Amino acid sequence: MPSSLICYFFLLAMLSLLPLLGIAGNGLLEPDTPKIVAHNDVIYESPARLGWEGLPLGNGTFGAQVWQPDGLTFQFNTPLSGVYGGAIARLRFATAPGMLDGVRSYRQRLSLHDATLHTDITAPTGKISAVCFIPADTDALVIQYADTRPEAGEGLVELEAWRSSSWRATEAQALLLVDTLKVQGEPDYRFAVAVGVDGATTVAGVGCLRMPSKSFTVWLAFAGTRDGKADPAAQAKEKLAALRKRGWDAVKAAHDQWWADFWKKSFIKLASDDGVADYAANLWYLHLYVMGSGSRGEVPPKFNGGLWTASYDVRTWGECYWHWNQQEASWPLFAANHIELQRPYYDMYGNMLPAVKKWTKTFWETDGAQFQETIPFNGVLEPSGLYTQARGIHPRLPVPLHVRNTNLILSSSAEIAMLFWWQYLYTGDETFLRQRTYPLMKEVAAFYVGYLEKDAQGRYNVYPSNAQEQFWSVKNPTPDLAAIRYLFPVMIEASQRLNLDADLRPIWQDRLNHLAPYSRDSATGAIRAYETDDSKVNSNQGGQNPEQFAVVSFPMMTLGSPDRDLAVKTFHARKHVNTYGWNTDSLIAARLGLAELAPKGAPPQQNGLQWLLQAHAQTYQIHPSGLQCYGGGVAEAYLECSGVFATAVGEMLLQSWGGVIRLGPALPKAWSGDFKLLAMGGFEVSGHAERGKVALAAILSQRGEAVSLANPFEGEAVIAQGRQEILRSAAPILKFPTTAGAIYSIVRAGVPLQPLTVTAQPNDAPKCLVPSSGCWLGRKESANLKGGAQ
Repeated sequence: MPSSLICYFFLLAMLSLLPLLGIAGNGLLEPDTPKIVAHNDVIYESPARLGWEGLPLGNGTFGAQVWQPDGLTFQFNTPLSGVYGGAIARLRFATAPGMLDGVRSYRQRLSLHDATLHTDITAPTGKISAVCFIPADTDALVIQYADTRPEAGEGLVELEAWRSSSWRATEAQALLLVDTLKVQGEPDYRFAVAVGVDGATTVAGVGCLRMPSKSFTVWLAFAGTRDGKADPAAQAKEKLAALRKRGWDAVKAAHDQWWADFWKKSFIKLASDDGVADYAANLWYLHLYVMGSGSRGEVPPKFNGGLWTASYDVRTWGECYWHWNQQEASWPLFAANHIELQRPYYDMYGNMLPAVKKWTKTFWETDGAQFQETIPFNGVLEPSGLYTQARGIHPRLPVPLHVRNTNLILSSSAEIAMLFWWQYLYTGDETFLRQRTYPLMKEVAAFYVGYLEKDAQGRYNVYPSNAQEQFWSVKNPTPDLAAIRYLFPVMIEASQRLNLDADLRPIWQDRLNHLAPYSRDSATGAIRAYETDDSKVNSNQGGQNPEQFAVVSFPMMTLGSPDRDLAVKTFHARKHVNTYGWNTDSLIAARLGLAELAPKGAPPQQNGLQWLLQAHAQTYQIHPSGLQCYGGGVAEAYLECSGVFATAVGEMLLQSWGGVIRLGPALPKAWSGDFKLLAMGGFEVSGHAERGKVALAAILSQRGEAVSLANPFEGEAVIAQGRQEILRSAAPILKFPTTAGAIYSIVRAGVPLQPLTVTAQPNDAPKCLVPSSGCWLGRKESANLKGGAQ
């Protein structure tokens, strides 16, 4: 037997023993998770003196933006405070002399693996250290402080509120703040914050605690409720007492374990000679971190600022959710194997369904559910000029009289239905499908059935409708046509699986069979945003590309689909390139397998993922924390911008659209990578790629579904389960059955199987996108630390 074949079977045997040896992972790639995550820590070598420059902490239901004008400053938010139009409070921690007085060196590390912020300052006569975190299992903040300066005097903790509705008290060596936020038609959101420091004394009348020693622990507890019978002040004080009783070590240990379990679910590691790949991976980690830190509450974190605003109650775009933006924060969670973080999204949109159905019947005078693009968290829309009815434009139904950028977008409803459906595709949870997904999808489909109008040629048209925010009151906008072509086959499939509504399937199929085609440009052949009418003047608002919806919002034209070439043609013909942080250019390039730079002299529309990711980060990642903005000059972080970036990075490495798993489908030739991500069908997929080419992979089958895998090699692939070869084939699509819980290795025929341990060095410095860039992740050392903001 050839020596290479002996080595092959020996390594297969070793793979079969990995679970017995206690090695985590799915066989071929064993990640050193703490080190890989630590490689993406954020390092500040100078203080964030302005709020928007600060760093985020959170446990999903309680969050704080942290910055340091001198002492540490924390502004607190919750998911509900964001939709009730306010923040919670601020905590200021100060010393005398100041923490930054005469500072010689400054170092702050946001440790992602344990969601902990470490601050270390060297002063002329000593050192200051502060370690703080928001415990994963309770709404609180804990700060451990030590100061070795001999001249250091008393420290002060101040709890600040700014609304007339708030009141503060000092009692039993603790601070207490109570306040209320209101939204019309909803129960008051009442909350309390209690702060204590062991051995501290209160400063009457000024809401401060005075610390007599130089080393101490600050304990803060939060309680919020919409239950009118509850007592949030008593709850906060009880939480504070329980927190202090548990002690630092126990609270920190539970916190660390939660985050360790969180990071085990997926990983990526990217490398390129210019450092851009590593920078992109770092931004992927930061988006997962903020979603883990912000998306576990009653409602999802608002796309604009999340739990990390820093300007008191100021938050742009109002209290409504804008679905285009909100969904982008969710997109990367599926492949990252963190679908549990979608629960607030499903709760919010699912719970508002009755209100939306009622509004649809009242305003549109038809059945079903039409979720407005901009909608409050409860789904209740207040009468206004936006919802004044006009008749005669649609043959049967009223439409808005005063059309604006969002009040005639119909496709948002199908986007919501799509994200509910994805939950089933990834998890196979039929209970969720039956009880929550199918009822919502059915109502969205019912609205479209009622709104579609059949013309004399026998085709169904959508008119009037907005093509996203870009074109107003147009005929057959591509977003709606794509929505129907995606949603109605899903409805047919789901109704068959659940044995429901057989009488509706012919109706859905009829609309599909006779739906108006996408409008095409006669010169380029590309899809247009809507059916043209030269006599109509269009608003052309914003910088969107609605013609891309069959790729990005409703993924039908992707790699392997018969319309992929048409989608590429349409992508290259688009008008707007990377116009805003929420722009989906990079994600579309990934789904179409467009990885490389455009040829020299070609227009920017022809650039692939390698250029688009760098350009996106260069323009919109202005926050040193690694978070992003949607446009220039916007202070608060926008989760949709980091979300679409993270989705593109994930889909560069793994896609499973159309039921086919594709490894490294858009990895640039100059990039190498390792990853563990989740594919539809419940497959946990690991892979290793070098210079744009996949070298080996493994699939853990969680549910025992059959696999369809695009052959990652140019030639014959070998698929094995332990010692048993399952398939040897050079076919473009490799299909094989699986057993739940089994691991399957994928290697090129003739290449020995070599399991890899993936590790990394913890990050120890701020990162620059490229040497010529002004885009930094972290804050480099200031020329003069005593000066103002860098």
